[in-house]
Amino acid sequence: MKKKLKGSFTVEAAFLIPFILFLFGMLMQVLFYYHDKNVLMVKSMEAAVYGSGRIAPDEAEIHAYFRSAVADKLMLFTEVDEEVDVDKERVVVRCKARRNNMTVATEGVAFITEPEGFIREIRKLKKIGDELGEYTENIHQE
Repeated sequence: MKKKLKGSFTVEAAFLIPFILFLFGMLMQVLFYYHDKNVLMVKSMEAAVYGSGRIAPDEAEIHAYFRSAVADKLMLFTEVDEEVDVDKERVVVRCKARRNNMTVATEGVAFITEPEGFIREIRKLKKIGDELGEYTENIHQE
C-alpha cells in the first residue's frame, strides 16, 4: 500500500529553510566581524609595542609593520586605515576598517620606556646611598 503524503511538509520547509539560511548567514557575519575586530585590536597593540621598543620610533616604519601584520588576515573588512602618533612618552596606533556601512575602530597604546636609563638612575641612587652609609658610619666611629 502506498501512503498518501500531504503537501504541508513542503510548505513548512519552504518557509523554514530560508529562515535557517538567513540565521546562518547572520551568524557568519557576526563571527567574521568579531574575528576582524580582534585581529585589528591585537595588531594595533603589537605595532604600538613594536614602535615603543625602538630607540627613535619612526611613524613610517610602524605603518609598514602594521600593514604587513594585517595583510591577508581580515575576513570581512576590506578597507583599513591606520594612524600613528609618536611623542616623547608613548606610541599610539589607531586603525579603522570599513566595508559598506560597517566600521570597526581600535587603538593600541604603548608607553616608551628606557630601561637602561632607569637602571642607571637606580645605580646612581644606590651609590649615593652607599656613600651616605659610609659617611654616617665614619661619624658614629669618631
